[in-house]
Amino acid sequence: MKLRVLWVTPVVTYDASLHLSMDVTGSGGWISSMSSLLSQRSVDLHILTIIEAPREPSVQLNNITYHFVDGRGSIFKDNPSIRNRIARVVEFINPNIIDIQGVEFHYAKYIPGVSGSAKCVATLQGIISQIFRHYRGGISISEELKSRTLRDNIFFDGISERKRKYFKRGLSEQATLKNVEYYIGRTFWDKAHSLSINPNAKYFHCQRVIRSEFFDESWDLNSCKKFSIFISQGHAPFKGLHQVIKAIALLRPAFPRISVNIAGRNKQGKSLKEKLAFTGYDKYLKGLIDELDLRSCIQFIGPQDAGGMAREMASSHVFVLPSFVENSPNSLGEAQVIGVPCIAAAVGGIPGMIEHGVSGFLYNPYDFPVLSSLISTIFSCKNTSLRLSNGGLCSSAARYEKTEDVGRLLEIYSSLLNDG
Repeated sequence: MKLRVLWVTPVVTYDASLHLSMDVTGSGGWISSMSSLLSQRSVDLHILTIIEAPREPSVQLNNITYHFVDGRGSIFKDNPSIRNRIARVVEFINPNIIDIQGVEFHYAKYIPGVSGSAKCVATLQGIISQIFRHYRGGISISEELKSRTLRDNIFFDGISERKRKYFKRGLSEQATLKNVEYYIGRTFWDKAHSLSINPNAKYFHCQRVIRSEFFDESWDLNSCKKFSIFISQGHAPFKGLHQVIKAIALLRPAFPRISVNIAGRNKQGKSLKEKLAFTGYDKYLKGLIDELDLRSCIQFIGPQDAGGMAREMASSHVFVLPSFVENSPNSLGEAQVIGVPCIAAAVGGIPGMIEHGVSGFLYNPYDFPVLSSLISTIFSCKNTSLRLSNGGLCSSAARYEKTEDVGRLLEIYSSLLNDG
């Protein structure tokens, strides 16, 4: 009899998004990659997706059975009614293992209570109870107040309010972790923090799968766009984009051709519709860019799919990840697979991915003058660029191997079934 596994996630996979005619560009590509590999093994894989819209109850696509539950008000807010909806799907599937793909969403805390005889495991993504502590990214209350928008005030959705929402999600996350016996993680950081919440849980290590599009691209110093920087996202203060903008202002006199491409929604919008959609952080970024006169060298290129992200990385001179808190960012791993020189803040699990000066550069996210100096070093020194590129390639080759990753996941599932 096949092992029957149920994944629970708010991320719509690529195949499911095509079936539902949904645009999920830039969201959770690793879920699609690992589930596809797992479905090719002797596993009866079901994916329960919590989505904020009513859909057909289930569909089978490429050896995976998808179940869709209307979870409006259950992902980023607490809605106890989701419990019964999840329970009905679990009872119908009768899985051997339930794998909660990320416990930072409110609905997750109801899953252990409806798991029945299934072994319940939490695959860790970010640790939201730690992220909320760094949410402001060093932005002061006075800076926030100057940047509040009409949208912030109408929807009570400014930086302070969002930090409070992260705090509430952190409490929900902790409730889930206290009721789950097994964790699957990737870094010393998520292991330390998850086991501090529930010391009796059993922790297993398993890497994520890097999407194939990133193995199809390779960085070349001779063909990349010189003095260009790529950043994969900057939607929230803790992602640290504002610190990069400050660093660019220091670099521009020495490198007048410097350019920055940022994946994600345009934060320099000029239309009334765009301005009305601005959050306080968007307004803060736009004000900073205008104040430092950097409009001509900073471009927001919109959400990118895997192929677009890979091409942007391969064509850039350097990849920067400036977050104030991270666990094991896929974007950094993807950049290392391509070979673009990487600079990342030394936070969370990132020091386990970069050896400073060998496979990338590390710095304190508050210290933007140091970031500026490190970028300058890569721009100015061919040997440093090539050394970091080769180091990143070697580091990622040792870290990511698709067959080993899915094999390791199956080993973990087997261990859960045999435990106790």
